[in-house]
Amino acid sequence: MKLRPYQERGVRWLEQRKYSLLLLPMGSGKTAICCSWIAKWNVRVLVVAPLRVAETVWPPELEKWAPGVTWRIVTGHKRKRDKALSKPADVTLVNYDNLTWFLENAELDYDTIIFDELTALKNWSAKRFKAFMKRRGRFGTVVGLTGTFTGNGIQGIYGQMRCIDGGRRLGKTLTAFRSVFMLKGYMDWDWTPRAGALQKIVKRIADIAFTVTDEEYADQLPPLVPNPVEAELPPEAREAYNELLREFLTEYDSELILTPTSAAQVNKLQQIADGFAYVMKGGKREVVSIHTAKLDALTEIIESQQGAPLMVVYKFQEELAMMRKRHPGTVMNEHDAMTVVNDWNAGKIPIMYVHPQSAGHGLNIQFGGNAVAWYGFTWSWEEYEQVIARLRRGGQEAEVVFLHLIIAKNTVDEDILEALEDHTDVGETFISGLKKAA
Repeated sequence: MKLRPYQERGVRWLEQRKYSLLLLPMGSGKTAICCSWIAKWNVRVLVVAPLRVAETVWPPELEKWAPGVTWRIVTGHKRKRDKALSKPADVTLVNYDNLTWFLENAELDYDTIIFDELTALKNWSAKRFKAFMKRRGRFGTVVGLTGTFTGNGIQGIYGQMRCIDGGRRLGKTLTAFRSVFMLKGYMDWDWTPRAGALQKIVKRIADIAFTVTDEEYADQLPPLVPNPVEAELPPEAREAYNELLREFLTEYDSELILTPTSAAQVNKLQQIADGFAYVMKGGKREVVSIHTAKLDALTEIIESQQGAPLMVVYKFQEELAMMRKRHPGTVMNEHDAMTVVNDWNAGKIPIMYVHPQSAGHGLNIQFGGNAVAWYGFTWSWEEYEQVIARLRRGGQEAEVVFLHLIIAKNTVDEDILEALEDHTDVGETFISGLKKAA
């Protein structure tokens, strides 16, 4: 296989810098760029990635783009990790959950550290962030990969950039970052971007941020075809939904559904929209079934697939239980990740249920299907985009990717999708600015 022109440009970009951000569309081959760069130099590299990405994506990519380079996977329980560390290798693969342990216990004789899905380090108060910053000077080259750099707003950029360049471009402390790019509201947690903040950030990081022009990448992804599928709540469910919206409580099937806070109210409204509600009874959590409107809509989508593979996204465990009772399928995390990925890509899984947090980053599952159905929505733009990009990425052979959105009419579902669309604009503005600055 041969790298595409923009990927070759990416390799040269890495060769010329100590600090780099590969801000490329999801599925554009960020891993291929890094592996090809590693293959050209006699360096020891530490790769930090989400668990399934470390175990299922990097090994085959290294075999493909860096033959001869040795690698080891340091994941799992401590005995397994210690055994892996006893074997020398050019590239060490570690998952984020084990990063703190690794930094505190392993010999850090690496030239380079690569953070795959850099947004995992956006939280500057997390242990993994603090553990890395203590040892950041041990690595001569630092590289960050992500397709959702602004996925959680401007403030989330601070932690990511601090890990890459130590704070040289955007501020070495959170206070310094906020003083330039943010405005404080009435509450300590209430920070909003200053006017022009995004443009200032673009200018300050343009020298290390690699991206591609639309012309370079336009032919790499099939078009995404949204298919909104509306579900009408039955009268009793609508009455319960509206009462909960007004009063913060309602009664359904002799069960009291109570929401003491606004956040709990939104969460419960989404449950009702999806067809159920969790209630506390005798100190235990039980489930009240409310309707099957969205489940019926999913059935129509599955029937329209006529046996073609479909990836279904859920939020709550009860949604998963409802769907599997009517439509048995495979859950991403019920077997080892490699087995599920291989079976899906081989076309052996007609229905695969995924949660955004278990299948949201980096997995190469574009070979097994070209249709995704959202049943329970996430408020996170990053999770939303990442899940869609599991199918809409380089290597997808279908002419289009279908995005079925199962929406309960006049419910919080519509609010969530509107919020996701608004957040997309931030990411597009940011990337557009980088393209102009390049």
